[in-house]
Amino acid sequence: MIIIAADPGLRGAICALKNGTQIVWLSDMPVKQLDSGKYMVCAIKLKDILKEILADHHHEDTIAIIEQVGTRPGEGAVGAFSFGRGFGILEASIVARGLTLQLVRPQVWKKSMGMTADKDDVRIKMMKQFPGIAHMLKRKMDDGRAEALAIALYLWNKDYA
Repeated sequence: MIIIAADPGLRGAICALKNGTQIVWLSDMPVKQLDSGKYMVCAIKLKDILKEILADHHHEDTIAIIEQVGTRPGEGAVGAFSFGRGFGILEASIVARGLTLQLVRPQVWKKSMGMTADKDDVRIKMMKQFPGIAHMLKRKMDDGRAEALAIALYLWNKDYA
């Protein structure tokens, strides 16, 4: 069983976890810079990532899960629109590959995993859970990678363990 999980957003990440223990993919969310100088999720790179994951594991059952987040307090309309656009690109890319997609609120998966809202808490726990890739989670800015892993592990524990 392959679980593809994503922490959406420009500073998010995507991972693929096999049978709850083996990380077969872990990377920051692919982004591109627009002519305006702003950034957005890159649909083409995301398509290529999903294609690579599925090509390497085409004979295995695969499901995807994305953290379902809403606007944050104090976030302006432009920021909310940009985030929503990136979320839509992520969602459409997964569905276009024919994958079943689940959404999960951060409060749900974090409570189930015994984690707090503190992103460092998630990062440190994922470093302990997957010591072989701890070097990919050592910086504070690696919290998106840690959350993508934790979301995949949440789904594994909930439905397949």
